[in-house]
Amino acid sequence: PEGIAPPKYQPKHRKKPTAQEENTLRAVSKEVAAYLDFALEPKGIRKHRFIRELFQLYRKLALPVFLQTLERALKYRITEMETVERIAVLYLSHGRYETPSVDINEEFQTRPSYLEGRLSDDVDLSIYDKILDEDDGE
Repeated sequence: PEGIAPPKYQPKHRKKPTAQEENTLRAVSKEVAAYLDFALEPKGIRKHRFIRELFQLYRKLALPVFLQTLERALKYRITEMETVERIAVLYLSHGRYETPSVDINEEFQTRPSYLEGRLSDDVDLSIYDKILDEDDGE
């Protein structure tokens, strides 16, 4: 309302829906959808945290590794995120996944935008020296 200051604090128990993350995960593949159906069945309140953690894992890993991880987690009926993450680390560390090679186009150095940026002024980082000096003085 007009004339009244906005509240200082936000409510602590706001709902933070995870429908978008869940829909994104289900759209990845049938295996991911099957794992979500299995893992979310008994979750209750912890459902949202589980979905967020699984979505973060999805964004961190390459798709083939993520799919292999969830297939194995479904096979062994695993619902704890720590264990799912350890499965992903297992696939990455034992060489079951090859890092794709990156093709670098060496012609980037002849692009006009690269040449223009090459001649720009150096950034003044002395402000950080002042901050470090102030910290040392305390």
